[in-house]
Amino acid sequence: MTVKLSPHKVTRILRLYFAGLPQVIIAKRAGIDQSTVSKYVSVFEEMAAEVGLLAAGKEFNMFQEISELRSLSVELLKVNLTVVDALRGLNIFRAFHRMGVEPEQHTLLIKVCKEVRDPDFVKAAIELTNIENTTGMNFHQAIERLQEVSIQLPPLEDRIEDRETKCKLIEASIKKRLQEQADLDRVLSQSREEAEKVIREREAKLSTKMKQLNVKEIEVSEVAALKAKLTQKGLNLETVLQVSKEF
Repeated sequence: MTVKLSPHKVTRILRLYFAGLPQVIIAKRAGIDQSTVSKYVSVFEEMAAEVGLLAAGKEFNMFQEISELRSLSVELLKVNLTVVDALRGLNIFRAFHRMGVEPEQHTLLIKVCKEVRDPDFVKAAIELTNIENTTGMNFHQAIERLQEVSIQLPPLEDRIEDRETKCKLIEASIKKRLQEQADLDRVLSQSREEAEKVIREREAKLSTKMKQLNVKEIEVSEVAALKAKLTQKGLNLETVLQVSKEF
């Protein structure tokens, strides 16, 4: 038998109904049987069919709830979603929430799920695991270390570029010095050849002079010996020359 309820209690029942609670639980909370809950739900649905959902909501003091439901329907229509699609999305949202995924991370997680099918994804996951095993760092620690290195990298690149510039200058200086050394060696080689040529010429001249001097020394020796013999005979070189001329 259906119990007649106060308008306030009917509103409470309908609010619980639109909140999605089963009729059994609504009946238990309201302290009535399920048939009474079912009866008032049917009354509301019949009135909504006759005068419209908003008018029925206003009659049962449910105008705010009905307006919110209509606004939700409008928003779903704008994005081309059905109630079923919205329910599935809600379930996915709750699943993400249970996994500790924040709403702003949902897009990234969906992208990751799409990339799982890519063979490179598995390869990257294996490489990441190897890095964690080798370094002893987890994913977050590795990312933090990468960020630290990324901050330190630009100054290091500037230092490397500066060192490379200095190395190029040193290489150019060494190349110039080597060229100068090669030019000097070439000049020295030419000077050495010219000096050796001069030495050979002078040695040849000296040899000729020595030969000439050797002849003169022999002549001088012979004259000295002759003069000594003349002296022994009581003669001198002038007398002999004079006699030779007269003779």
